[in-house]
Amino acid sequence: MKLEKTLVISLENHNIYYFTDSTASFYMAVPHKKFNSSNITIELRDDTLDLVFNTSNINSLVNKLNNIYSKIDNYNISLIIPLINSNFLNTLNTNPDERLFASLDKAIGNVINCSYIALSSNNIKVESNIIMINNNKYIAFMNWFVNKYQNRCEYKSIMDMIMEQSNHDNLDKINSSGINFVVGREAEKTIDNKIDDKIEVDSSLVLNEVEIDDNNIPIKKQAHQAGYISYYLLGVISIAVSLVVLYLLL
Repeated sequence: MKLEKTLVISLENHNIYYFTDSTASFYMAVPHKKFNSSNITIELRDDTLDLVFNTSNINSLVNKLNNIYSKIDNYNISLIIPLINSNFLNTLNTNPDERLFASLDKAIGNVINCSYIALSSNNIKVESNIIMINNNKYIAFMNWFVNKYQNRCEYKSIMDMIMEQSNHDNLDKINSSGINFVVGREAEKTIDNKIDDKIEVDSSLVLNEVEIDDNNIPIKKQAHQAGYISYYLLGVISIAVSLVVLYLLL
């Protein structure tokens, strides 16, 4: 069956759709402005009975969804809320049976597949990692699910994701010996590698190549010649003193 979608809310950076087909029903925030790639992010909630799509009570539904999704609108979070029976989910806490885990695993798999189609059809690049939201509910199942798909699945809270993106968006400037590295998300930002003129260099760590010019004798060579002159002078003085002493003895 074709995946059907209904626009429920249009926020500044996301449209909130209700998606449904024969295998899954869920809400998802689909980026529509500044985000061209996103992760599939799934939150299992215990209030899904209050979120059943019902056009006869649309105002109440819109208010509830707006409270949920407005918090993540400024961030690249394609939050998905599967409409899975909350009574079934609550059973997982009292009866952590792997057969129930496998059943829910299949349901989430259907949601993931449909979400991938929905994002791709909106020209959104889908990142490989799937994020399961840690809201301190259904912990036994969450641990089981994340361990099963540990190469593709991460376990985070909404606040973790917001903090990560906030830290990534803020430009961090790192200073190192007069070289400024600018770290940021914007591709046009470049590295400023201007050396500070006031840096003191340890001369013992520097090797200089000196070109010798016959017309411009290096200082060391001049000092070498001066040494020879001093030896000649001492020799002359020694001979003169010897002659004087010999004369006196005679």
